[in-house]
This record gives sequence, structure tokens and C-alpha cells, in this order.
Amino acid sequence: MNVLTNPVFISVVVLTVLSLARVHVIFAILMAAITAGLLSNLSLSDTLSTFLGGMGGQSETALSYILLGIFAAMIAHSNITKMLIDKLLSVKKMNKYMLLLMVAGLTCLSGNLIPVHIAFIPILIPPLLIFFNYLRLDRRAVACALTFGLKMPYILIPAGYGLIFHGIIVQEVSSNGMPVTLSQVPLAMAIPALGMFVGLFIAIFFTYRKPRDYETEEERASHAEIFASSVQLAAGTERVKQKFEVRDVLTLVAIVGALVVQIQVQSLVLGALVGIIVMFAARVVTLGEGEVVVQEGVKLMGAIAFVMLLASGYATVLKDTGSELIW
Repeated sequence: MNVLTNPVFISVVVLTVLSLARVHVIFAILMAAITAGLLSNLSLSDTLSTFLGGMGGQSETALSYILLGIFAAMIAHSNITKMLIDKLLSVKKMNKYMLLLMVAGLTCLSGNLIPVHIAFIPILIPPLLIFFNYLRLDRRAVACALTFGLKMPYILIPAGYGLIFHGIIVQEVSSNGMPVTLSQVPLAMAIPALGMFVGLFIAIFFTYRKPRDYETEEERASHAEIFASSVQLAAGTERVKQKFEVRDVLTLVAIVGALVVQIQVQSLVLGALVGIIVMFAARVVTLGEGEVVVQEGVKLMGAIAFVMLLASGYATVLKDTGSELIW
């Protein structure tokens, strides 16, 4: 079969083009799956039936995302994230390079050690905007630091969201005739992770190192005065510290418990569930608050979980059409 007329190839091209055209990924996957089915002489109903039948292939992954999203919302509900951010922001004599590396480092914790995912960004970034402007920091460098921290850890480290990612690789590669183990994945992923380190270094120290203004001169002068006053005030008075309460200790217990369980049993579902149960049992999140927190968690990760189900259905359509890409 000619590669250019292969249903799999055409389907992937359709998916790529729709994605580049900023069509939502849900519709892009559906259209690509239908394209593969119709080009393989399947009826529309048979294609959809195959697609729906294959969606269960990533059900554990989807459940992991949902539970981890709920756990992340619970952690964000506590004071742990804010206390960690306050501690890092208390570092004196911080220049723009140190600030960017700090943002990248803190973001790295959000996917593996303290799985709050993107929930920390609204806490961290808004208070730093005046600081960014004062340092004349190119915000594209901040975006690179955030992206690095959100992506690199789960690519390399099989914990938290990384365990989901590595599990998908093991499952899908093994199901396609190449048995691999979970311990082999980090070695392979070290190559793209190294590339991301290099990319972050280039972005911070070369590409976006030049000063960039997002304000008028008058606004910069005004904010510079505010910033200087706040520095003097901080130097003359003791910083008001967030008290470390019992609920914060229990939150740490929940985080450690979730991490230990997922490492021991290699199941993020059980790990996240243990963390959630501890948070409820310790009343870090009360049952009355549970409804709101759970909704926040589902809102945070629900779309990603559903996309994983759709991706599994799409993969099933490609397999069941019997279309093999021959080079």
C-alpha cells in the first residue's frame, strides 16, 4: 500500500492539520478516527462502534487523572502551597535569572512530589508581576520556565503524573509487540528531558535575556517606587510568617502517603485515593467542603481524562482497521 494513501497516514495528517488549525483536540480526534474508518471501508456506525469500544483502554489513566485532580484541589485548599511559595520568595538579592530558575524549580515539584499540577500558578504568578516588570523581565522566559517545570519532571520521573505517562508508554508499546518495563522508560526519556534542560538554558540565558518593557515609563517609575518601598519595609520589619498548623502536618502526611503507596504498588489510582481519604479523615477538607473541592478537581483534570479516553478509542480504530503503515 502506498504510504500517501494509507488510512493511518491520512488520519494522522488530518489530526495534525486540525490541531494546528486550533480545532479542539476532542473534535480533532473524532474527525481523525472517522477518517481512518471510512478510508478503510468501514461504515460510519462501525467506525463509531469501534471507537467507543476502545475508549475503555485508558480507563485507569482517566481515573488516575480525575483522582489526582481532586487531590491537587485539596492540597491547594490547604496552606502548604502558599507556605512553600512564601519561603522561596523570601530569598534576598534575587536577580532575574535566579527568579526564573526558582519558578522552574517550584513548578517541577507540582507534578511529582506535590501533585497540584497547575493549581499553584494563580497563587505564584500574579504577586510576581510587579517584580517581573521591575526587573524588566521578558515574560516569554517565564512561560518557558513554567512549561519546563510542568513537562520535564513527568517525562523523566515515574511518580505522580509521570507514573501515568510512563504507564501509558509501557502499555501501548507492549501491546504493539515490543515488551518494555517501567524501569526502562526513564532511561529512554532522559534524552528528551536533557533536550528540555538545554532549551531552558538557551531561553533564559540567551533568547529572552534582553530587558523587555510591558509598561510606560510613568508606570515603571511608579511601580519601581512601590517595589523599593516594599523592600525597605521588609528590611525594617520582620516578615509575617504563615503559621505551620496541625492541618498542614496532616496535609504533608497525605502527600507522603500518596507518594509511598503509588511507588510501592505502582498504582496512581490507589496512591491518590489514599491521599484523598487522609485529607477527608484528618478534616483538612471537611465533608461540607468536599463537594466544591471535588468539582474543582474534576474541572482541573476532567478534560484531560476525557481526552485520554478518546485517544484510546482512536488508537483502537487504527488497529482494528488492519491498516499498517508500510515505509
